[in-house]
Amino acid sequence: SVRQEMRSRVMADRGDWKLHPTLGASLSDFIGEPNVPATALSIKARLVDSLVSDGLVLRSDLNVTLLPLNIQTLIARLDLSTVATSANRGAKVTATFAYDTVEKGVRI
Repeated sequence: SVRQEMRSRVMADRGDWKLHPTLGASLSDFIGEPNVPATALSIKARLVDSLVSDGLVLRSDLNVTLLPLNIQTLIARLDLSTVATSANRGAKVTATFAYDTVEKGVRI
Protein backbone atom coordinates (compact mmCIF):
# COMPACT_ATOMS: atom_id res chain seq x y z
CA SER A 1 0.00 0.00 0.00
CA VAL A 2 1.04 3.60 -0.37
CA ARG A 3 1.01 4.00 3.45
CA GLN A 4 3.55 1.18 3.79
CA GLU A 5 5.70 2.67 1.03
CA MET A 6 5.63 6.05 2.79
CA ARG A 7 6.68 4.47 6.08
CA SER A 8 9.41 2.42 4.40
CA ARG A 9 10.92 5.54 2.88
CA VAL A 10 10.73 7.44 6.16
CA MET A 11 12.53 4.60 7.94
CA ALA A 12 15.21 4.07 5.27
CA ASP A 13 18.49 5.81 4.66
CA ARG A 14 19.58 6.48 1.10
CA GLY A 15 21.62 3.52 -0.02
CA ASP A 16 19.69 0.98 2.07
CA TRP A 17 18.04 -0.46 -1.04
CA LYS A 18 20.64 -1.64 -3.54
CA LEU A 19 18.24 -1.50 -6.50
CA HIS A 20 17.00 1.99 -5.55
CA PRO A 21 19.95 3.72 -3.84
CA THR A 22 18.39 7.20 -3.88
CA LEU A 23 15.22 6.22 -2.01
CA GLY A 24 14.90 6.94 1.70
CA ALA A 25 14.66 10.02 3.87
CA SER A 26 18.00 9.48 5.67
CA LEU A 27 16.60 10.99 8.84
CA SER A 28 19.48 9.42 10.75
CA ASP A 29 21.46 12.44 9.53
CA PHE A 30 19.58 14.49 12.11
CA ILE A 31 20.43 12.41 15.18
CA GLY A 32 22.24 14.69 17.59
CA GLU A 33 20.81 17.86 16.09
CA PRO A 34 18.86 20.20 18.37
CA ASN A 35 15.08 19.98 18.23
CA VAL A 36 14.59 23.55 17.00
CA PRO A 37 12.48 25.02 14.18
CA ALA A 38 15.38 25.02 11.70
CA THR A 39 15.94 21.28 12.24
CA ALA A 40 12.20 20.64 11.86
CA LEU A 41 12.18 22.49 8.53
CA SER A 42 15.13 20.42 7.30
CA ILE A 43 13.43 17.19 8.37
CA LYS A 44 10.22 18.28 6.63
CA ALA A 45 12.10 19.03 3.40
CA ARG A 46 13.82 15.63 3.57
CA LEU A 47 10.48 13.86 4.12
CA VAL A 48 8.85 15.63 1.20
CA ASP A 49 11.79 14.93 -1.10
CA SER A 50 11.82 11.24 -0.20
CA LEU A 51 8.18 10.89 -1.22
CA VAL A 52 7.97 13.10 -4.31
CA SER A 53 11.41 12.83 -5.96
CA ASP A 54 10.55 9.73 -7.99
CA GLY A 55 6.83 10.39 -8.34
CA LEU A 56 5.47 8.18 -5.56
CA VAL A 57 3.20 11.08 -4.62
CA LEU A 58 2.58 14.55 -5.99
CA ARG A 59 3.72 17.46 -3.85
CA SER A 60 0.28 19.03 -4.20
CA ASP A 61 -1.29 15.89 -2.66
CA LEU A 62 1.01 15.83 0.38
CA ASN A 63 0.82 17.75 3.63
CA VAL A 64 3.54 17.30 6.25
CA THR A 65 2.99 18.56 9.79
CA LEU A 66 5.74 18.48 12.42
CA LEU A 67 5.01 19.15 16.08
CA PRO A 68 7.51 19.18 18.95
CA LEU A 69 6.59 16.57 21.56
CA ASN A 70 9.39 17.35 23.98
CA ILE A 71 12.97 18.65 23.96
CA GLN A 72 14.22 15.81 21.77
CA THR A 73 11.18 14.38 19.94
CA LEU A 74 9.10 15.53 16.99
CA ILE A 75 5.80 14.03 15.90
CA ALA A 76 5.41 13.94 12.12
CA ARG A 77 2.09 13.51 10.38
CA LEU A 78 2.08 12.81 6.65
CA ASP A 79 -1.34 13.34 5.03
CA LEU A 80 -1.84 12.27 1.44
CA SER A 81 -5.04 13.14 -0.42
CA THR A 82 -5.49 11.85 -3.93
CA VAL A 83 -8.06 12.95 -6.46
CA ALA A 84 -10.34 10.24 -7.77
CA THR A 85 -9.40 9.05 -11.25
CA SER A 86 -10.31 6.07 -13.40
CA ALA A 87 -7.28 4.29 -11.88
CA ASN A 88 -8.28 4.87 -8.24
CA ARG A 89 -11.21 5.91 -6.14
CA GLY A 90 -9.39 8.76 -4.46
CA ALA A 91 -7.97 8.21 -1.03
CA LYS A 92 -6.83 9.85 2.15
CA VAL A 93 -3.79 8.23 3.69
CA THR A 94 -2.19 9.28 6.96
CA ALA A 95 1.10 8.06 8.38
CA THR A 96 2.25 9.30 11.79
CA PHE A 97 5.57 8.69 13.50
CA ALA A 98 7.86 10.10 16.17
CA TYR A 99 11.42 11.19 15.51
CA ASP A 100 13.94 11.32 18.36
CA THR A 101 16.72 13.80 17.57
CA VAL A 102 19.00 12.58 20.33
CA GLU A 103 19.57 8.89 19.79
CA LYS A 104 16.86 6.64 18.46
CA GLY A 105 15.77 8.15 15.16
CA VAL A 106 12.38 7.13 13.72
CA ARG A 107 9.78 5.31 15.81
CA ILE A 108 6.57 4.24 14.14
